[in-house]
Amino acid sequence: MFRKLAKLNFIFLSWCIALKAKAAGWGDAFGSNLTDVAGRAGLNTKTRTVEPTIQNAINVGLSFLGIIFLALALYAGYNWMTAQGDKAKVDKAQKILVTAVIGLIIIVAVYAITFFVMSRFTKELA
Repeated sequence: MFRKLAKLNFIFLSWCIALKAKAAGWGDAFGSNLTDVAGRAGLNTKTRTVEPTIQNAINVGLSFLGIIFLALALYAGYNWMTAQGDKAKVDKAQKILVTAVIGLIIIVAVYAITFFVMSRFTKELA
């Protein structure tokens, strides 16, 4: 059940990314100049520093971790609701939910730390 849900989630996310790429004008990137495509997508093509790229990569990674948290929370809730009074299943679902919440706390802390460090780093360079 979980594997089917994970596969379905992966297919849905891939589809969303493809639609976003198509909407941003990246669909014809293979046949034209990438600078033109970046300009139509609203990206600054003249000067690009490393800091925004790193910050975007960290944000994307933390977003995926948030999606994993959501999937774990839904999975634990489903297991808890379908336990039918079985103490072992309820304990397993509670354990999954507690570890997912701890993971979410870690994700939020990492985001706060990276936001603080990157904002200080870009202020020093300016």
